[in-house]
Amino acid sequence: MDVLGFIILVCFIVLIASYTRHQQVQVKATNNAVEATINATSSKTMPSSANNQTTPSTKVSTTQSTTTTTTQPTTTTPTPTPTNSTTTVINVSAADFSITVPNSIKDLTYHIAADSNGQIIVNFSTQTITDTVPACAANLGTGAFDSIERGNGQYTGPVNASSGALIKQYPTYYIAYILPQGPCATHLSPQNQTLLDSAAQDFYSSLSTVQTTQ
Repeated sequence: MDVLGFIILVCFIVLIASYTRHQQVQVKATNNAVEATINATSSKTMPSSANNQTTPSTKVSTTQSTTTTTTQPTTTTPTPTPTNSTTTVINVSAADFSITVPNSIKDLTYHIAADSNGQIIVNFSTQTITDTVPACAANLGTGAFDSIERGNGQYTGPVNASSGALIKQYPTYYIAYILPQGPCATHLSPQNQTLLDSAAQDFYSSLSTVQTTQ
């Protein structure tokens, strides 16, 4: 082989090698492009972990506090016994009788004004009246309302019917009421006078409910 032929052969071999290397570079570039496309598609369709996080709920426990207040009576007060939604039974144990009053005066208070030789006189008021008009408390004067008398034997008086009357006669004793000799207080405001008059009327209307507890 002459020199010219050898040069042509070498050039041919170099050309073939260059072409082969070019093809390899193109294949690698294509593969990289395909891989990049696949990765991009996967990143779009894969759910984000942040979006799938579950936020735990917080349960708040609230404890309610109940306060019970007990009010102690400041005056001699009987134990009321509710009978229905509108009336209350007041037991006057010191004189062995009870009286059923409307709930408007269920805070009735009493004071034993006399207790001699089987005769007991009980004066009445209410806690509301005592707080508003102290002079009309049960333990002052004749109280705010009529007094109730429990006496031995047969009821014989009073001579003047306007000063009181028999409520009930029992075989060995009686229960009567005594009208007050005068107002428990004067120069009251219109509001306080209305309070006193209304309560007195409610008490007077309840006298027929007096019952012995013996």
